[in-house]
Amino acid sequence: MEEKIKGIYKAPVYRLGAVDLITLGLIIGFTSFISLFLGTPYTQIIYVGPWNFVDEGWFVTDRYIFYGVLIASVVLSIIIRKKRWEKALGPIRDILYVNCDVELFLKYSTCGIEYASNLLGKKYVEKYRCKVKLVNFEEFYVEGLNAKGKYNDALEYLEKSWKSPKQRNKYYLLLQKTRLFIAYHEKDIEFYKVLLEKSLSAIKKDKIVVAKSLILQDEYGEAIKILEKLEPKYCYEKVEKHYIIANCYMELNDAEKAKEYIGFVIENGNNTMIREKALELFEEKNYT
Repeated sequence: MEEKIKGIYKAPVYRLGAVDLITLGLIIGFTSFISLFLGTPYTQIIYVGPWNFVDEGWFVTDRYIFYGVLIASVVLSIIIRKKRWEKALGPIRDILYVNCDVELFLKYSTCGIEYASNLLGKKYVEKYRCKVKLVNFEEFYVEGLNAKGKYNDALEYLEKSWKSPKQRNKYYLLLQKTRLFIAYHEKDIEFYKVLLEKSLSAIKKDKIVVAKSLILQDEYGEAIKILEKLEPKYCYEKVEKHYIIANCYMELNDAEKAKEYIGFVIENGNNTMIREKALELFEEKNYT
C-alpha cells in the first residue's frame, strides 16, 4: 500500500522551479508548427547591402494567434495533468466506487495523507507534488468517512484538520455535502432546506440530494420518480440509489418492491454503512 502511495506522490510533475514544463513545451510546439506557415515569430532586422529592413514576426503582426497559443497551451496543460492524475488515482477511487470497500478505501486515504507530511518540508518540487496530490487523498478520506456513516468525524476533519487550501470548490462541495448528510440523518428538514439553498449549483442539481429533500417532506412517490430516472456510473452510487428507493417503498408499504431494492444493496454494498443498514432492515422486516 505504501509503495503505491509513494509512486503516486513521486510521479513526475514536470516543473523547473515555478516553470510549468508541460505548458512551456506546448507553447514551443505550437509556435514551431505555426511558424512553418507564417515564418519567424520574432521581429528581426534583415540587411541587404547598405539597406536594412525590419521584418516583424507573427508575434507582432498576428498577435491574436500568439494569445491563442498561450490560452490553448494552458488549457491543454490542465487537461493533460487532470488525465494523468485521474489515471494514477483511479484504482484507489475504484476501491470505494466500484468495489464498495470502505475499509480499504479509508486505509489508502489515511496513508496518502500521512505520506504527504514527509514532503511538506522539502524543496519546491516536493511541496508542489504534495499540494496537487494531497487534496485528492483528503477528499477520499472525507468521502470514506461519509460512506461509513461517520458524518460528524468527516465534518470535524473538514473544519479542524484539512491541510489543503480551502479556497477551492472541492473543499466546499465536501463541506456542504457532509452537512447535508448530517441534516438528513437527523431528519432536520428545515436545516436541510437552508443548507440546500446555500449550496453550490452542483449540489442543487444532484438528484439524490433533491430526492432526500422530498423524502424529508414525506413525498416518497416523487422521490422515487426522480431516482428511477437516475443512471449512476459507479456501483457505490447505484447502491446508494437502491437503498433510498427501498426506504421509500417501505414508507409506502410496498414490501415486494422494497425487498427487491434492499436485495441489490445487500448483494453489492460490501462493507458500506448502507449495506449494514439494509441488513438491519432485512432482518427487521423478516424478508426471506
